[in-house]
Amino acid sequence: MTALIPTSTRARYRRAVIAGLPRSPMIAATGIRAADSPDAELLAAWRTRQQTLARIERRGTFFDMERHSPRLVAIYDEAEMAIYNLPAHTPAGVLAKMWLAFSHMGVARDEEDRVRHDVIRRAHLPVVLLYRHRLDFEEGTMLSAIESLTRIVEG
Repeated sequence: MTALIPTSTRARYRRAVIAGLPRSPMIAATGIRAADSPDAELLAAWRTRQQTLARIERRGTFFDMERHSPRLVAIYDEAEMAIYNLPAHTPAGVLAKMWLAFSHMGVARDEEDRVRHDVIRRAHLPVVLLYRHRLDFEEGTMLSAIESLTRIVEG
């Protein structure tokens, strides 16, 4: 069905859907000030990733970001590599790493998958849970672990 919708219409639809989704409350909900945390550098990289993602999405779709936001892509990639490379020492740090891993799982086969990937990258659990039915076993297991760890982090 996606093939019947012109690309420009699909792009407008995705931007409209994505624009209406809330941003990640994950770091704010931890109650941990980044400067006070053993994971200060990792959590700062997470914040940079999420803020840069929001800037990228304001310019166009994530899936064509190299075309419209090459400078932001470099910042985003650097933040992701920092999250990947830094060890986590707190549940919030582990949660940031799990969201990063989750955002790289799965394949975007159609427009609904692309929207699902956008939602997962934003790391907003209540919205991601709406896509649970589209996840395979590995993705579902990761989501379940994220859901459990979020309860621990948010206390």
